[in-house]
Amino acid sequence: MDFAQVELVLALDEARSLSGAAELLGTTTTAVSQQLRRLEREVGGEVFVRTPHGVVPTPAADLLLRRARRVATTMETLTAGRAGAAAELVRVTALDSAAEHLARAVRRARQQAPDLRVEIREARTAPELLAAVRDGRTGLGIGYLDARDVRWSHRRELVLDPVAHDECCVVLPPACADLPDPLPVTELPDLDVVTTTQDAVSRRLVERVLARAGVRRRAGIATAHRAMLVPLVRAGAGMAWTTLEAVAPAAPGVVVRRVVPAVTLPVYVVRPAEPPTGGAALLHALLTDRAAERRAGA
Repeated sequence: MDFAQVELVLALDEARSLSGAAELLGTTTTAVSQQLRRLEREVGGEVFVRTPHGVVPTPAADLLLRRARRVATTMETLTAGRAGAAAELVRVTALDSAAEHLARAVRRARQQAPDLRVEIREARTAPELLAAVRDGRTGLGIGYLDARDVRWSHRRELVLDPVAHDECCVVLPPACADLPDPLPVTELPDLDVVTTTQDAVSRRLVERVLARAGVRRRAGIATAHRAMLVPLVRAGAGMAWTTLEAVAPAAPGVVVRRVVPAVTLPVYVVRPAEPPTGGAALLHALLTDRAAERRAGA
């Protein structure tokens, strides 16, 4: 694909009409139609289906769109580098559960490469995170992923590299200060559970541990914002599961306890099959290589 075809495919995918794509590209509908026919002759099949309501991408368009997004990202990075004193742009998509790991790696990467620019986008779910990397909308992804996510990624030629295993803990209201630390799951107080709607991986793992121990607790409040878990517990809404990475052991106004048996959540960094280069390679190394983290000033 040449760059004109990259722009064409991206414009058609965004506008979903020939006229809309023409407006985005600053050209005519006739010119867009001719370019599309030329592209379809080259790939040997229909790329966008024409309908009375616009155009719809075919399965053949998926591969072209992934390539186009990667080319566009590369071109934007190069342009940003020329305009910003050789600054490099790295795009990362993250689940908020991995915020602490990513923040440390970004800080260390910028210590080593002060001109590095990092754009962080949030994914609401693990499939959304994996799709962003697969489609070329982001160079790296990071978050809690489990076995089903690993299987999905292998089918789509993504590489998952381990970052850490975060230990879970339970956050309790102040009245639970006398409970032991670590706390056996069989001794969990009879409180509703405050959960996050976005972190399905940790919910599944916690539910599995509780089920094996024969413990049942009712889900009370579900929030889309992980930062709300501790304030809700502090306000008396129930108890919450999170990780020691995400909450200080001495969080004010709440009681934090490790649990027995321990529950750990696997953190992975996700990348395309092609090894990362430049700033993405540096960030990837800092996320996955503890020795590199120590060299960076841990």
